Formats: sequence, C-alpha cells, structure tokens
Amino acid sequence: MYKQSLQLLGFLFTLLLVSCAKTVTESQPIPENVVKQKDLCPIISSDKWHAWLDKYNQKEGSFRLNVSGELTLPNPAYHIEWTAGPIDRMYPPGLRLLLKPKKRDGMSIQVITDVPTSYQMDTPISRYRYVSIYCEGVELAKIENVVLTD
Repeated sequence: MYKQSLQLLGFLFTLLLVSCAKTVTESQPIPENVVKQKDLCPIISSDKWHAWLDKYNQKEGSFRLNVSGELTLPNPAYHIEWTAGPIDRMYPPGLRLLLKPKKRDGMSIQVITDVPTSYQMDTPISRYRYVSIYCEGVELAKIENVVLTD
C-alpha cells in the first residue's frame, strides 16, 4: 500500500510539472533586441578616415568624392558594400554613407583583421560640410569640411 501511494504521488507530481510547463507555441515572443542581434554591425572599430573631392576630368561641374579608412572586423570573410545615403538641405550639404558588411559563404580563420576600405562617387557638389559613415545605424566617423583638392 505504501509503495502504491508513493507511485501515485510521483505520478501526480510529474503530471503537475508537465502541466505547468509552457509549450513552444505558448512561450512569449523573443525580445526585439535579441532578434536584431544578427543584423548588428560586425565592425569592431574604425579609424584613419579621410575624405576629399577631386576633379578627375575637365567636364564642368563634375567632381568625385573619395573616402577611405580602415575597419577592424572579427575575421577576413567580410565584403564591404557602400551605399550613398541622404544628403541634407544645408549649403554646403552633409552626406551620409552607409556601410553594409556582408559575410562571405564558407569557412574563414577567426582572427581580428584590419581591412582598408574606400569609396568613390561622382557628384556635382564641390564641397561637403561633412561626410558621415554609418553601419547599421551606428555612426563610425564624421569627416568635417570636405573640400576640393588640387
């Protein structure tokens, strides 16, 4: 009788634990900051940023914006894509450049790597108040007073 009571008690205890446990469909949604972690910028640091304008051909009102810098990435398996973002309406204008590091498929050595990067863009503008470089909403650098060089 005592043994049967213990078995019944054990069974009821197990049933109680199982009924209290949440199933996957009943669990709370994953917090937004956890979901977005895979989209965060992998750039560890950046420095040595330079920006300048040059006149690469004789066409009137044709200039080229040049930006260069150095990124520290978690491994060498990243390819950097640049995109010109919005230009503000001030004169001279300010420009936002957006970096999007894309991880290449395949294996890569896991070593922190300094990678030089550069961007060129044709523009009719002969001076920028600033050029800001962003990665996933984080400002990496702001280069003030970008002017035409000789």
